[in-house]
Amino acid sequence: MRGGGNVAGPAAELGDSWVVGRGGRLVGVAEGGAAGRYCAAMRHVLVLLVVGLVSLSAAGTAGGQGVGQKKARELVILVMPREAYERSIQQMTNQMLATLRAQGQKIADGAEQKMKDAVIDVMPYDELLTWTADIYARHFTPKELGDLLAFYRTPTGRKAARLLPDLMGEVGAKMAQILPQRLPAALKKHGVTP
Repeated sequence: MRGGGNVAGPAAELGDSWVVGRGGRLVGVAEGGAAGRYCAAMRHVLVLLVVGLVSLSAAGTAGGQGVGQKKARELVILVMPREAYERSIQQMTNQMLATLRAQGQKIADGAEQKMKDAVIDVMPYDELLTWTADIYARHFTPKELGDLLAFYRTPTGRKAARLLPDLMGEVGAKMAQILPQRLPAALKKHGVTP
């Protein structure tokens, strides 16, 4: 069933149509409208956020439990301190808003903080540290983790960790600029779209 005005949130604020499932639950938005573009932009930004945050931590990870797990967590904290996480969230929020503005969307007052709060709710720093350390522990031995820790304790390693969010933000911004230009033709070329 399609609706248009009694649902709170981005679809309602943008005055678009939405698809309502059983029990009145919002299950989608009509294609082509402002809410559809908003949702597409949000999916794109969420992918960039995940790629950016995972890339932030990809500069080093662990292999095993106990000592390896402890070293992995220590490494992740060095590579992705809370300040770097917060800068990444800010960069992703800025990119999301820029994408929406470029599509001609009207951005409500306070939207930046609300977007940041939403992303932090779904990907809290402590949880990100835990699962990132688990991943590192599966891919690196305790010795390798020690080697990475030694590097990230050097001035160059500290600089790399400090700059990584900004570098990934620049890469993400470039991807956000290039993908919409090139992807439609590539999808057509590879037979994904007509």
